[in-house]
Amino acid sequence: MLSNLISVLQVLSPGLAGVMAGGVVGLVCYACRPGMITVLAGSGGVLGYLLLAATIRMLDANGMQALSAGLLNTCLTLLIVLTAVTLIIVSRHQLSVTPVRSNAGHKPLSNCESRPLSDPASGSLVSYRFSVIFLTLLLAALVGQNLYQAIASPVSSWDALGLWTFWADRFADFHTTDEGAGGMTRTDYASFPFEHPRHPLTLVHLAAFSGYALQGIETIRGWLAPWSFVWLCAAAVVCGFVREVSGNWLLAILATYGFCALPLLENHAILVGYADPWIAAVITMMTAVAALGLCSNSWPLTLAAILFAVIPVALKNTGILYVAALVVPLLTVLVMNRWPKTLAILVAVSCLIAYWKFSLGFDVTFLGSRFAVVWGEPNDIVFGGYKMAFVPFPVGQILFNDLWAFLVNQSFALVALVGLLTAVLAFDQISTLPPDASQALKYLVLVTLMLLLIFLLPQVVTQYAERFAVPQSDLGNSRFLLGIGPVVLLTTAFWNGGSFVK
Repeated sequence: MLSNLISVLQVLSPGLAGVMAGGVVGLVCYACRPGMITVLAGSGGVLGYLLLAATIRMLDANGMQALSAGLLNTCLTLLIVLTAVTLIIVSRHQLSVTPVRSNAGHKPLSNCESRPLSDPASGSLVSYRFSVIFLTLLLAALVGQNLYQAIASPVSSWDALGLWTFWADRFADFHTTDEGAGGMTRTDYASFPFEHPRHPLTLVHLAAFSGYALQGIETIRGWLAPWSFVWLCAAAVVCGFVREVSGNWLLAILATYGFCALPLLENHAILVGYADPWIAAVITMMTAVAALGLCSNSWPLTLAAILFAVIPVALKNTGILYVAALVVPLLTVLVMNRWPKTLAILVAVSCLIAYWKFSLGFDVTFLGSRFAVVWGEPNDIVFGGYKMAFVPFPVGQILFNDLWAFLVNQSFALVALVGLLTAVLAFDQISTLPPDASQALKYLVLVTLMLLLIFLLPQVVTQYAERFAVPQSDLGNSRFLLGIGPVVLLTTAFWNGGSFVK
């Protein structure tokens, strides 16, 4: 029993250590802002596992055994040390028991002032507390059910056994068995000799680590614990962001429940294996940190967000598209406020350059991935490991597919409803928001629109839509747009009980 518990702690330790590290940063820099601490702790959990993947890759590239008892013990030791550090810092910072309301666009409070817990829209203090407790229990029941299903039916995904876990199994065998993988062992090569034709091996490393750490527990050895953990981290970021901006725990927990109850996110939390929930988690933490940076006019947070935005390139072949969808809106908002005429010129010039390059063709290799348009060849377009012919898909069918995905498809129906509510409130009251908060809301809206646009364009120039975007296939666009759900839910932070925070 004790050995099983240690194994579970070992597989969770990278994420938990990241949560502790993020929490420590939050406690030191934002001691009286529980929402900010929660955002940084959730972001730290995601980064903890990604740093583990980078460590495994580095060990393997240098001819060292990446999966070993030493690595597991190091992760566990790091968790214990960070837990001790966190407890010491908590004991030295007398956090106010009463949450501190922080208004978007205002400077953080210099001390832990007490503010009324009750909210005007929630009635009495007793009913407010009852609502928070009830919704928290409901959220805990939903999360508990999801985790139980993920543990009870491990690696049961649409193609997990055929892709991510297959490669993870090869990687683990190569490092831990005499037979090796594909007839090759560590005696033949210093590092893992295979590369996936389309996807980076970052998440393969994490899946292999999870299986290696849990190999002694027969009942859950196939549970991809990092996938479950990153889902919880993204939920924590949503909760912390809404609490930080709105000052309302009830609204924060409601947004978190919406995140965990989105059918598509729920499915990916249970049927693990894809890279998409990791992309969604990175989008969530990046947009939350960027919006907080805009709200508080904090350059360190904005810079951290830009660094986070690069991560999708290491997770999936479409990563470069997500990077553009995250960074371009941020730069747009920053330039729009200061140099609106410059922005208009940049947009016009960018469109002309894009059209010119697409017309003439190009061939670029970026971080090991080839992106090309070579006119005259049978497969004109090279992207993300695929070669595709330039065969436009009917625009009417594309628009129908997208409308179906967001208005009919269960996975996005809630997202469309929340987005509509935010749009109505924003149209009526956005002028009453402080300027910095207004920038943050515009940024979240632009990210949503950019994600929609950037994954609509490939359908226009290839037969991509016939395989992935029709309503009957892969839930109609939804897997690639998984991050839209959390971003839209973040906008709820700007309406508190039906009205924007002032």
